Amino acid sequence: MELDFVAMYWHCFFACYHGMMAKHFNFFKDRHWSRSFSIYVALALIIWIHVAIIYFQGVSWLQTFYILFSISLIFVALLPQVRNFYKKVK
Repeated sequence: MELDFVAMYWHCFFACYHGMMAKHFNFFKDRHWSRSFSIYVALALIIWIHVAIIYFQGVSWLQTFYILFSISLIFVALLPQVRNFYKKVK
């Protein structure tokens, strides 16, 4: 019973403040926040994998795949067609 209350509290907390925080951290104010956050997630993934490569001093094929996936995600998010699709309607 107590876990249900905690889960409900966190769900309400994130649902209420998600829009506010997303708009605050949006680098492209004239575009929807999801485009910016896809770029942020891709950059965070690249940094995370590079730190893991330095720490473990080895490279797996999966790390290479995810770095290439992140780079392609950034390129796709910066395409003009995608940029126009996520333009905010006033």
